[in-house]
Amino acid sequence: MEAETARTARTRDSDPTVVPVTDRLIEQVARLRFEARTAAHPIADRSHHADLWIAASAIHIDAPLVTADTVFNDVPGLRLGA
Repeated sequence: MEAETARTARTRDSDPTVVPVTDRLIEQVARLRFEARTAAHPIADRSHHADLWIAASAIHIDAPLVTADTVFNDVPGLRLGA
Protein backbone atom coordinates (compact mmCIF):
# COMPACT_ATOMS: atom_id res chain seq x y z
CA MET A 1 0.00 0.00 0.00
CA GLU A 2 2.83 2.42 0.83
CA ALA A 3 4.53 1.76 -2.51
CA GLU A 4 1.25 2.50 -4.31
CA THR A 5 0.83 5.75 -2.37
CA ALA A 6 4.42 6.83 -3.11
CA ARG A 7 3.99 6.04 -6.81
CA THR A 8 0.74 7.99 -6.96
CA ALA A 9 2.39 10.99 -5.26
CA ARG A 10 5.35 10.93 -7.67
CA THR A 11 3.03 10.80 -10.65
CA ARG A 12 0.72 13.51 -9.32
CA ASP A 13 3.61 15.85 -8.55
CA SER A 14 5.30 15.49 -11.95
CA ASP A 15 4.63 17.77 -14.88
CA PRO A 16 2.14 16.28 -17.33
CA THR A 17 3.18 15.64 -20.91
CA VAL A 18 0.89 17.15 -23.52
CA VAL A 19 0.91 15.18 -26.76
CA PRO A 20 -0.36 17.16 -29.75
CA VAL A 21 -2.67 15.38 -32.16
CA THR A 22 -0.78 14.93 -35.42
CA ASP A 23 -1.18 12.71 -38.47
CA ARG A 24 1.46 10.38 -37.00
CA LEU A 25 -0.49 10.04 -33.73
CA ILE A 26 -3.73 9.36 -35.61
CA GLU A 27 -1.92 6.66 -37.59
CA GLN A 28 -0.63 5.19 -34.30
CA VAL A 29 -4.19 5.07 -32.94
CA ALA A 30 -5.37 3.26 -36.08
CA ARG A 31 -2.47 0.77 -35.93
CA LEU A 32 -3.07 0.09 -32.25
CA ARG A 33 -6.81 -0.39 -32.78
CA PHE A 34 -6.07 -2.91 -35.56
CA GLU A 35 -3.46 -4.77 -33.48
CA ALA A 36 -5.74 -4.82 -30.42
CA ARG A 37 -8.70 -6.12 -32.44
CA THR A 38 -6.50 -8.79 -34.01
CA ALA A 39 -5.33 -9.84 -30.54
CA ALA A 40 -8.88 -9.62 -29.13
CA HIS A 41 -7.65 -7.10 -26.56
CA PRO A 42 -10.43 -5.20 -24.74
CA ILE A 43 -8.84 -1.81 -25.45
CA ALA A 44 -10.23 -2.12 -28.99
CA ASP A 45 -13.81 -1.99 -27.62
CA ARG A 46 -15.78 1.24 -28.02
CA SER A 47 -16.08 1.52 -24.24
CA HIS A 48 -12.29 2.01 -24.10
CA HIS A 49 -12.02 4.60 -26.87
CA ALA A 50 -10.28 7.17 -24.62
CA ASP A 51 -7.97 4.47 -23.22
CA LEU A 52 -6.97 3.58 -26.79
CA TRP A 53 -5.89 7.18 -27.39
CA ILE A 54 -3.99 7.27 -24.09
CA ALA A 55 -2.12 4.07 -24.94
CA ALA A 56 -1.41 5.20 -28.50
CA SER A 57 -0.09 8.53 -27.21
CA ALA A 58 2.31 6.80 -24.81
CA ILE A 59 3.52 4.51 -27.61
CA HIS A 60 3.83 7.50 -29.96
CA ILE A 61 6.16 9.40 -27.63
CA ASP A 62 7.92 6.19 -26.49
CA ALA A 63 7.01 6.75 -22.85
CA PRO A 64 5.92 4.25 -20.22
CA LEU A 65 2.35 4.68 -19.00
CA VAL A 66 1.86 4.77 -15.24
CA THR A 67 -1.58 3.44 -14.41
CA ALA A 68 -3.41 1.05 -12.15
CA ASP A 69 -6.09 0.38 -14.79
CA THR A 70 -5.79 -3.24 -15.86
CA VAL A 71 -7.20 -2.57 -19.34
CA PHE A 72 -3.69 -1.41 -20.27
CA ASN A 73 -2.12 -4.76 -19.41
CA ASP A 74 -0.73 -6.53 -22.48
CA VAL A 75 -1.56 -3.72 -24.92
CA PRO A 76 0.60 -4.38 -28.00
CA GLY A 77 3.65 -2.09 -27.98
CA LEU A 78 2.78 -0.31 -24.71
CA ARG A 79 5.30 -0.12 -21.87
CA LEU A 80 3.89 0.23 -18.36
CA GLY A 81 5.86 2.17 -15.76
CA ALA A 82 6.07 1.74 -12.04
